[in-house]
Amino acid sequence: MGVAGLGLLAAAALVAGCGGGGTTTVTVTGTTGATTVPPATDPTPTTPTAPATDTVATAPTDSVVTALPPPRTDAATTAPAPPPPPPSPGPPAPPPPLVPRPPGFPNGGEAFLISRLGPAVRERCTREPVRDRSRGAIAGVVCETRSALGAKSWYELFPSVRALEASYARYRSAQDVPIGVRNCPNVRQPPLPGETTWFYRQERDDIQGRVMCFRESDGDYWLIWTHESLRAMGFATARRYLSASVYWTRQGSLTEAPRS
Repeated sequence: MGVAGLGLLAAAALVAGCGGGGTTTVTVTGTTGATTVPPATDPTPTTPTAPATDTVATAPTDSVVTALPPPRTDAATTAPAPPPPPPSPGPPAPPPPLVPRPPGFPNGGEAFLISRLGPAVRERCTREPVRDRSRGAIAGVVCETRSALGAKSWYELFPSVRALEASYARYRSAQDVPIGVRNCPNVRQPPLPGETTWFYRQERDDIQGRVMCFRESDGDYWLIWTHESLRAMGFATARRYLSASVYWTRQGSLTEAPRS
């Protein structure tokens, strides 16, 4: 039989003798060398295991998470409010005074006087110092009207007609002016001194007060008059008699009611 035949026979005997379900390793030895055949195994199906349902995927421990700001929402665009309507025009502002005035000017008596003067006069008036007031006067204003209107002027307020008449009488006596002589004032210079009653031209029978005119020793001409219904007295002085007379009769007299 030869060497190869003996080998095959021995192999067959080995397989038959072992039998059973154990693991059998078959080694075939040939002339070219030994060949090892892997053992046969029963194929066992492998079922993949699904991941547990409560498994939470986590980021790697070395990962960096950057917190981003929330999504930007554009604010609603609001139209600007319309400008307020311009204020309705009120009455025109009074012109600024043309002379310095102390705080609190005018007080009640001063306001009473200047409100009855025209704008050209009142804006040039300021408080008369107490020491310069006539005896018995409770308020007074002095008006720098000489350069603009030709004569400087004063106006004083009294508490009663009696106090007014007493003050006027003192001035008349001091200047030695007789009562009721000559027409004063007059456009033409009358013989001085003079003193008389006065009235509005359209109301000749309604006497408003008295007026005197004289010339002081220093050369200035003076008019002093009373306005009984207002309990007021006025003064005008100038270098020329005509200037003092025209000032009083045309611009410097007080009115019964306040002017605008």
